[in-house]
Amino acid sequence: GQHGLTGKDKSELVAKLNKKMKVFISSEAKLPKELESYKFRIAPERLHHALYYASIVVSEGSTIASEAGVLGTPAIYINSNPMSYCQEQERYGMIYNTPESKKVLSFVDTILNLPREHFRIRREKMLAEKTDVTAYLFDYIHQHYGKEEAARQIVKPAAAVSK
Repeated sequence: GQHGLTGKDKSELVAKLNKKMKVFISSEAKLPKELESYKFRIAPERLHHALYYASIVVSEGSTIASEAGVLGTPAIYINSNPMSYCQEQERYGMIYNTPESKKVLSFVDTILNLPREHFRIRREKMLAEKTDVTAYLFDYIHQHYGKEEAARQIVKPAAAVSK
């Protein structure tokens, strides 16, 4: 089955990171007592702000790792279940994918020895090579239905669009 970090691995990782930065843990599972003080309590709508301003994100969840990468924050995705979108971001150097907990600490060192701007540049390259779906749809509607209809379609409430 799937596996990520053991409790011992998590404690070791937190101890290492805690020497260099403030550590926050977001977990769906109950945290061990020694890690409880690191529990991150944040409103869900503020999560992406936290990911953006983080120095590094270490995650057993592919979604959080990928979202961090898209925001320009380097991430380590630790899981035995590879995800294609995380592998895609690895090609840009935004995510370090591994099922091996032993590699995590060396990835942390690699990331923290690079300037933040290094990852912002990689992010810009990655996004420049992708399609902006909003712009694409706006242009499509504009070309096929006219400017006014494009504007109306873009500002429609989500509930009306889903019908």
